[in-house]
Order: sequence, then C-alpha cells, then structure tokens
Amino acid sequence: APRVVPVGDMLRARTLATHLDGPPAFEHTSKRGFHAITGTFRGVPVSIVAIGMGIGNMDMFVREVRATTSGPLRIVRFGSCGAVGQGHCGQIAVAAHGAVMLTRHYDAFLPAATRTSPDPSASTPASASASTPASASVSTAHVVTDKADAAATTAGSRVLCGGRYHHVICGLNATADTFYASQGRADPHFDDGNASLIAELRALEPAIETLEMENFMLFHLAACSAAADPASQIRAAACAMIFADRVNNAFIESAQVAILEKVGGLAVLEALCLHD
Repeated sequence: APRVVPVGDMLRARTLATHLDGPPAFEHTSKRGFHAITGTFRGVPVSIVAIGMGIGNMDMFVREVRATTSGPLRIVRFGSCGAVGQGHCGQIAVAAHGAVMLTRHYDAFLPAATRTSPDPSASTPASASASTPASASVSTAHVVTDKADAAATTAGSRVLCGGRYHHVICGLNATADTFYASQGRADPHFDDGNASLIAELRALEPAIETLEMENFMLFHLAACSAAADPASQIRAAACAMIFADRVNNAFIESAQVAILEKVGGLAVLEALCLHD
C-alpha cells in the first residue's frame, strides 16, 4: 500500500494489525525475514511491515517498497528508543525535528600511521552528521501544543489518540549505526572508547532527545527520493516508545510496553491514514 508503517518485529506488527478494519487482505514473510501485513484502516489501504533493526534493514525496506509501488509514498516508523534528554520511560517520542546519524569512527581504532585521514578528529571513536528533516505535516498530524496543561511534558506537546490525549516528547533524534558501541553501552570485552559518548552527543547537539537505529536512514532516503523524482516523493516521519532513560539508567516496565504499543500504534495509523 502507499502508506506504510515499518516496525521492528512481527509481534508489534500483529499488534498494530488489530487496529485494521478487518482481516488482512495480504500477509507474507520474505526469505530475509521481513513480514508484511496489508489491509485497510478506516477505509484507507495501509501496510505494516516488520523489518528488524538497523540502518541496513531500513535501507532495504525503503528502496524495495519504492521499487514495488508507484506514486507518492508515506512512511511512518513506529519503534522503540532510549531517552537522552528530557524524556522518560513510558513516554512516546516523535522525531519531529529530524535526525542526525551517529557512526562509529573506524579509523580511530587503527594505528595512526594507517588511518585514511590526517584529520585529528579521526581519533575520536564516533562522529555525528548534520541533521536531516522529517516530514513536518506527517510528524505533527496528531500533535498539538498545550502549554496550559499542568501535566504536560517539558516539550509542551501531546498526542491525540482514540479520543484521549497522551503526552509525548517532540525533538531531534540520533540514529546510531550499532546497538552497543555507537549508543554508549560499555562492554569490558571491547575497547570502544564510548564511556562519555552520550554526554558528548548532548554537548554537540543539546536538542537531541532520543537515540535509536533507523530514523536517519528513513529520512535520508526520503530526501534522496524527493531529489530524484519530486512527483513521487516519500514523506517520512517516526514515532517511538521510550523504553530506556539512558541518562538515569532507568527502564520501562514490561506491562507498559503492551499499553504503549496499542496507544502509539493507533496514533501512528491515524496520523498516517487520516491526514493529507
């Protein structure tokens, strides 16, 4: 379908599929493990695709969806993330301000004489790109400003879903190329030089609220698609459940995950299918 929700795993895809109008019209698992469910949401055709984790899988997903469809595409990723700013476990984060790419600096782990770049920054273990934007209209389809609400988050926003408001964080996202090293997870078995990575990332770009592994690639390919064929451009956005507070080392309770998947999944489908 021309409106697609990529998620990380098949169970989440099936949870979102419970919001569809009826049984899926199409369901298929590919040899590489992508699982697609296509049906309608309030009469609008939509596909939900489990693609796994990482920028490599997102690259394959976006390019292959583009190759097998025609005309404009809308893609809203629904995943999970860690909070590195003002967010807390159990909140929903919208990457309304786009994403930066955080990449392991492989030259930093080579002897200085063998590095491909004489740049002194090559000795740092990770590097961040400039930001690439998300689709503003899709990102904010169900987010409204509500500074008068005393219960509002610091971000001052909330998401309307199923007739109820749920507080969200809106901000800039950082996409990491790996789960461990590039997200500042210390591992005594490897020399990753990442003990202060999150603090350094926030110092470099204080607007960063979340850290995950897919959004930048989605936004980057959407921009490349628009440059190549403006008439058939991809409009992309991303929404994620905060599973970990990386600043305070706190984690979501398992009971909250099922609630967030239902609430967040419905909000994503409403934003994707009910707004132009």
